[in-house]
Amino acid sequence: MLVDSISDTDSSKLSASLLIEAPSNGNGADHAWEMEKKALLEELAETKRQLKEAKDAAEDAMKKASSIGAKAVDPDSDISDGEVSIVDMKDKWTVKFTELRDYRIMTGNYRINTKKGLHTKLGKWVEKQKAAYKDGKLSPERTSKLNSIGFVWGKMFPPPLSWDEGFAALQQFKETF
Repeated sequence: MLVDSISDTDSSKLSASLLIEAPSNGNGADHAWEMEKKALLEELAETKRQLKEAKDAAEDAMKKASSIGAKAVDPDSDISDGEVSIVDMKDKWTVKFTELRDYRIMTGNYRINTKKGLHTKLGKWVEKQKAAYKDGKLSPERTSKLNSIGFVWGKMFPPPLSWDEGFAALQQFKETF
């Protein structure tokens, strides 16, 4: 039986607890269970590392923006990127779209590992959207919706500027005008 819970005890710390009861049937399953347990703990550690990196990057961005007098938005106060959504859970495409938007807000990018990690299903969904777009099978409405969140379709469409590149452009603009 595996029960895992991740709770945000405050805005800067993530605590996790795992209650794991290993099956014991004496036929080598104990070793397999230990390997699975190790993989789960590694995945949890990686997720915690990614969350910390995202939070540190957001705090750094706020400091940089404030240093030149730009208005910085606290990421904890507006986690939805200014948009409040009511999602019909029966509409699987919209559910995945919202999950993708939330992933972008959390990580700052659309690079999703499709082989391992917590977001493999989302990564595979993204690959399907890109393939459907390439084949001309993605509806204009869905294409427009993905474009509205700055979705990167591939090499043909360059990715948006990184935060640092955008900040440098803002500094240059401010100095010029």
